[in-house]
This record gives sequence, C-alpha cells and structure tokens, in this order.
Amino acid sequence: SANSVPIVIMHLSSGWNPPEMNELGFSRFDEIIAYAAQKNVTIAIENLRNKENVLAAMDRYKDTDNVRYCYDAGHEYCYTPGVDWISIFGDKLVCTHIHDNLGYDPDIDPDFHYLPFDGTLDYVDMIRRLDAVGYTGNLTLEVFNTTRPEYKEMTQDEFFATCYERIKKISEL
Repeated sequence: SANSVPIVIMHLSSGWNPPEMNELGFSRFDEIIAYAAQKNVTIAIENLRNKENVLAAMDRYKDTDNVRYCYDAGHEYCYTPGVDWISIFGDKLVCTHIHDNLGYDPDIDPDFHYLPFDGTLDYVDMIRRLDAVGYTGNLTLEVFNTTRPEYKEMTQDEFFATCYERIKKISEL
C-alpha cells in the first residue's frame, strides 16, 4: 500500500505434500486478508502443487472483495496437469504468471520458469481458455535468467528483449 502496489500474490504452500489447510492457517490468512483490505490491496491466490488447498482458500474467501486469483500457466502445466484453473476461477482472475517448463514430473521440481516456447506448454490453448473467460488483463512473465545455459550467456538487455518478443508472440495468438 505504501508503495502503491495494488495486488499481492500469495502462495498458500509449497512442496509436493504440503500440510492440509486448517483453522490455524486460515486464521492467519484471515488477518492478512483483513489488513490488506484496510490498505486497499488485493490478495491474489496463485495455483501451485496442491489443488485442494487452493480450492479450500478460494471457497473460504469467495465473497471477500479483495481476494482474487492469479493464474500461473507454468504451475498448472507442471504441477496439476488436467486441472483447468482458468475455467475454475476465471471470474476471479486478476493477474497471470507466464513461464514454460517440460510438464509434470513428480520425481523433481519441474518448475523451471523457462521463457515461453523453450518448453512444451501449449500457449494456443492457454490463450483460448483466457479468451473464453473474457480475461483482458496483463500477461506477466515470471521467468529466470539462470535456468538454461543460453540465458546465462545473454546480457540483461538481450534477455529482456527476448522476454519482450516472447510475450508479444503470446499476446498475438
């Protein structure tokens, strides 16, 4: 709020086997969400590995004006294939995290945060689903410049120029 940041994205948990949501955890989230509301800040809950936790939180706060949803394309693809998060929470969708990876692999953390089109995510399908729910907000990259050798060889300007070209390509789909 002090820095005019209108949206804060919240990860509910991490790891392949996070604890189940419980009243102690919810009471802590309740305080964060109430404080954010006082400061006119939206909390956007992001999809991660555990579908049940996201569903439980979004259900608990379904009537809370400052709780929305952040769609993470890479997380959907590598952590919860077959779950169409856009269709589930399209009416609450307020922001995106766009990045690529190679898909689901329970033996590793496959969340590589590659640049779009350097993995195997289907961006045509992603845009089709975003269009279907009427999403007109930003497409925000969430990529790392250290996850592939060719990224490490780029200057910052080269990496950012490549980021721009990739997100532009997605926006034109």
